[in-house]
Amino acid sequence: MTIIEDGNTGNVATVNSDNRLEVVSITSSNEHHTNHKRQKAFHLLFDVTPAGAGNVFLYVNNTNDKDLILEGITYRVASAEQVLLKIGVTGTPSGGSDIVPINCNAATAQVPEGTFQEGTNITGVATGNTVEKLFLENTSSEHFNLEQDVIIPPNSAFALSVVTGGVAISGTVVFNFHDADED
Repeated sequence: MTIIEDGNTGNVATVNSDNRLEVVSITSSNEHHTNHKRQKAFHLLFDVTPAGAGNVFLYVNNTNDKDLILEGITYRVASAEQVLLKIGVTGTPSGGSDIVPINCNAATAQVPEGTFQEGTNITGVATGNTVEKLFLENTSSEHFNLEQDVIIPPNSAFALSVVTGGVAISGTVVFNFHDADED
């Protein structure tokens, strides 16, 4: 048995004969840590009827100094629709209305840095690269977990657009701010 001692604190840890560190630990997800400790987890609620085919109905520009981590999106549609999640969006949005994301930690009133807009036809933006296609059945509600998470770096944007248009759509975008080097 080997003992490892922290030179600063004097705390010790044991390494057993299988070369494994013996610990008692508490684990939590990165999302929980970001919400509970850093208070940087948010929900962005939207409710809009895009006017026509191909219209951008949600625009988000990350002006924070940390990465915006897009975790998932919940949708409710009035009839069948396909939604495209596009990253690398550029330009200056026009025709949208500002919406304010809600912090998921009730202990803070902290709001995120960024531009958050919804609208029936947000124009002025080049819609970048489609990273996800979400198919929604008639009058359905679904949550789409973005398995790889979608990372929007500082000063970058993403948008949601529809294929058909004219369909009422509401939902929640789940996101947080976090950098790869944060604990």
